Amino acid sequence: MILQYKIYNPNNLDGPPLVMVHGFLCAGSFYSNNITVFEKHHPIITIDLAGFGDSAEYSACNNIKDMALDVLETIANCGLSHYYLLGHSMGGMVALQCGVLTAEDNNQHTPQLLKLIAYATNSSGDLGERFESFEQSKVRLQNNYQSAKADIVSTWFIQGKSDPNFESVLQCSEHVSLQSALNAIQAMQHFNITYLLQKITAKILIIGAQYDRTYTPKSISFLRANLPNANYKEIANTAHNAHIEDPSSFAEIVLAFLASRPQSGIVKLNI
Repeated sequence: MILQYKIYNPNNLDGPPLVMVHGFLCAGSFYSNNITVFEKHHPIITIDLAGFGDSAEYSACNNIKDMALDVLETIANCGLSHYYLLGHSMGGMVALQCGVLTAEDNNQHTPQLLKLIAYATNSSGDLGERFESFEQSKVRLQNNYQSAKADIVSTWFIQGKSDPNFESVLQCSEHVSLQSALNAIQAMQHFNITYLLQKITAKILIIGAQYDRTYTPKSISFLRANLPNANYKEIANTAHNAHIEDPSSFAEIVLAFLASRPQSGIVKLNI
């Protein structure tokens, strides 16, 4: 399925675009504070997964592979030949799955994934380090959906609900149905492609956050151990939303990783 997406600075032809995939209860607008910096260097494409943001009219997939297939179809629809891919949390799982699927695809016309950024995520969903189990989240969402959403989003910030960006991030989930939220949790809970990671041919950067309660530094070490050739950066004094709490450090890390890029990589952008 071709998802809803937005393109920023499509006329920047310096190199491949950066495709950004959001996580649970979020949308492409989740990256709004970062796009103004990134679009100076790359065309930016933000994608709203099924069940979220402008794609909320569809039910969310209940497995990560189907989410990844939707993302890859959307990327192909944009008319790219090469691209970079960044995914946060659940979106990072999607990005890793995209890395595996593109490596397995022998079609020469398939857009080429050059670099992959796995941000605050893992290759296995349920590692026992999350602030609460997925089962606990499902029960709380079913008991009081609005309250549980707010509680979950608050864990993504060091300051919790006192963070000045808390309300804007929570608003990303405004049109997410309970069923889509439950589907997404199921997708994360049962996700595990650790045994397939060696297939990924794209260069990989793993980004962690010092005080992340969703994918803790300890759980991130599991991903690092299974991607020994990946670069790794940890952003100090931040939680799950490090790109919001410290956007400067986040931008510096991402742009440095993407700095070495082909001189041309865009066939066209379908707007």
